[in-house]
This record gives sequence, C-alpha cells and structure tokens, in this order.
Amino acid sequence: MKTKRSAILLFSAYLAAAGTATVLPAAEPAANPLRFADGRIVFDLDWRLLAERRENDSDFNDAADGLQDTEALLSRFRLGLALKPLPWVKLYAQGQDSRETWSDRGRRPGVNGAGGNNEFDLRQGYIQLADYQQFPLGLTVGRQVFQYGDGRFIADSGWGNFGRSFDGVKLRLQQDKWWAEAFWASVVTIERGKFDERKDDEYVTGLYLSSQHLPGHVLDFYGFYLDSDSGALEGQYATLGTRLASKPSKDNPWDYKAELAFQFGERRDGASSLDIAAAAAHAAVGYTFREVAWSPRIGASYDYASGDGDRTDGDSSTFRTPYTTSHAWYGRQDIVGLANIHNPRLTLKVVPTDKLGLTVEYNVFWLDDTADFAYRANGLTPIRRTTPGGTDVRDVGADNHLGQELDFIVDYAVTKNFKLHAGASWFFAGQYLSDTGASDNATYYYLQATVTF
Repeated sequence: MKTKRSAILLFSAYLAAAGTATVLPAAEPAANPLRFADGRIVFDLDWRLLAERRENDSDFNDAADGLQDTEALLSRFRLGLALKPLPWVKLYAQGQDSRETWSDRGRRPGVNGAGGNNEFDLRQGYIQLADYQQFPLGLTVGRQVFQYGDGRFIADSGWGNFGRSFDGVKLRLQQDKWWAEAFWASVVTIERGKFDERKDDEYVTGLYLSSQHLPGHVLDFYGFYLDSDSGALEGQYATLGTRLASKPSKDNPWDYKAELAFQFGERRDGASSLDIAAAAAHAAVGYTFREVAWSPRIGASYDYASGDGDRTDGDSSTFRTPYTTSHAWYGRQDIVGLANIHNPRLTLKVVPTDKLGLTVEYNVFWLDDTADFAYRANGLTPIRRTTPGGTDVRDVGADNHLGQELDFIVDYAVTKNFKLHAGASWFFAGQYLSDTGASDNATYYYLQATVTF
C-alpha cells in the first residue's frame, strides 16, 4: 500500500512539475494540427490520466478495509477520425482504450466500484447527413453520444472511465432561434475482452425542443420513454419535463436555472407490477462580482427527486435516472444520485488568473422518504439494503439525514490542450447511516491530467 501511495505522489509531483514547466512562454497552437485537406479529414485526441484515492465511500466503515478503499490510476485514451467528403456528409469513428492500475478492486468494469479495463473498442461510429446552413434537417445514424440540457436525465457520463454512448438514430430540425431532435437509441454496455454491443432488451426514445425566443434565456421541453426488459430498471418509464436557463451576459451578474420533470409508467418489482408516479426538480441561482478581484461567484441550488413512501400500495414514487451524469451536481465523491433525495448546495468559485479556477462546494443530503432506499450516483443502486442485523433499512424508521459533503476543486489550464483538475472531498455521515449501520466519514482525493486536440 505504501508503494502505491508513493507512486501516486510521484505521479502527482510529475504532473505538477510538468505543468510548471509548460507555463513558460510558448506559442498557443493557431489551429488543430490534426486537421487536413481543408477540414475534410480531422483527427481528434483525448487522453486522460486520473489518480485517485477513496476511503469509506462505499461501506462508511473505518474498521473494514474494503476492496473499494483503494488508490487507482485510471487511463482513458480516445482517438477519433472525421471524414467530410461532401459538405453535407460526415463519417465519424472514435476508438477508446480504458485501463485501471494500482487498485485492489480488480479490473472488471463496475465491479467493486472499479473503472476497470476495456481494451481498445469502438466508442462512436456514425454517419451524419446535415448541412444546416443549406437545409434545416439533419440525420445521424450509428453509435453516438447523446447530451441534453445539463445532463441530469440523458447524458455522456464524462467522469467515468468509459463514458456512455448509444447505438441509435437521431433526426434534427434546426432553425435560427430553435432546434428539435427526435431519437431512438439503445445504450452500449461495456464488456471487457469483447466488442461493446448495445443492450438489446432496453431502449429509449425521445423528443427534445430547445428555444431561444425568450430574450436572454434558453427554454427547453422534452419527453423521454424508456423500455427495459431486464434488471433493476425492468419496466416502462415516461418522463416529461421543461428547463429554463439564463444565458451568460457580461452586463448581468445574475444567472439562474430551473427544471421540472414528471415520470409515470409501470415497472416490475419481483412478481409485482407497480404504477409509476414520480417527480424531480432543480433550481439554481448565482451572482458574479465582476468588479471585484478574482470575479467571485456565489451560487445556491436545490435538487429534489421523489421517493416511495409505501412499497405495499402497488405504486412507485421513486424517480429513476438511468442515463444521468451526476459527478458535477450531487457531490464529487459520486455517493448520491438523483433519486429519493433533497439536496441543497452552496458554491463559491474564484478565478485568480485566466488559467486558474478555485471552487468550493457544500452539499447536504436528506432522503425524501426513509421507507425507500438511499440511492447511489447512478440513481438505481441502493447505498445500503440491510442493517448489520439483516433488517431491511426501509423498515427501521431511520432518520432522513444522509450526510454532508465538502468539496475543494482546482482547475488549471496549462495550455489550450493540456489541463489539470484536482480535488479533495469529505463526506460527513448523517444520522441515517448511524441508524442503519456503520457511519464513519468518507474521503476522496484525485488529480487528473487531460490532453485534448
């Protein structure tokens, strides 16, 4: 273990030294050096190294040295190629190689919290027929990434070692002040040692409309329908929602967002079928002191997702988000997801230089209903199912205070193409964890270096 820790420290020192050395005067690239033939042939590259140390964020137990309490070095390398033989035709392919070293949790993706290994595979591969300057309709067919709004419901899980892509088809209609997309897709599952294939018993269809007709704002309306025939998600979920966000402006120090979604349908629970009636909401406001040194921004936000207060009534009120990205929203330790939760958050960000950003985030988590589980970052997996004595945690009448999290984040752009990102997180266990089992605090430290072209 000491050897691993020393290795991480050496790795961190190397990156810091590399960053310091690179800050010396150097010309920024004027254009993408991987662009050829007047843009008809373009390569892109994304290489990320992430060194991390986790403690207790799975079992909250100092006395147990679990497999997830470990250091790890995660590597994610992506190489893409775009071909544009005609202005309205684009062919794109992106390969990805993801690996994990140093850790004690194994190499199987997702098992024991591992990023895991998935040697070079196809992350994206599609054909796009579109030239929106000439014609408002565009079509994309193949393996691709979907990202809507802030990514709370359908998104690429960018912090993970694999990300998320889909096999599907997307039709886009684009006008000057609005666009709309209709899509059908099936999520790609990561399988080590095999070609990654779509999950053929689960698909999602959707329609997303985004308008800028309201001056200074973006107003979105959407509907998603998920049909799953296996696993914890088995059932049919319809989600309808709307999102309003202010557009950044140098003349206005205020920024704000609001989002509201309702979910209904039917899901399976063992041999039973439950009617779904659930809801989720997000509200955020921020103020930037533009005339003050370091341009501090103070923000406050609140996230809510309903839980189920009675699992015997034939209904389900648990809001589910299977394709979310949660790392930036519900604590950097990725302990909590958008399900059965009340989550107020305070943030402070300062920008000492054009290259450096410093952020502090403080989250508090309460369960909406302790007759339901507390859910992890994926919004599906319970944090804890039973007490040490074997009692279902939903039956013990636990307090609803899950915990608090304090995150410190540093972002440094060494160059346009080389960026560093580091953080330290502390999760302070609440009474809910004390009432249902071990309740020691959790920590997470990480240092990330990314090279992109």
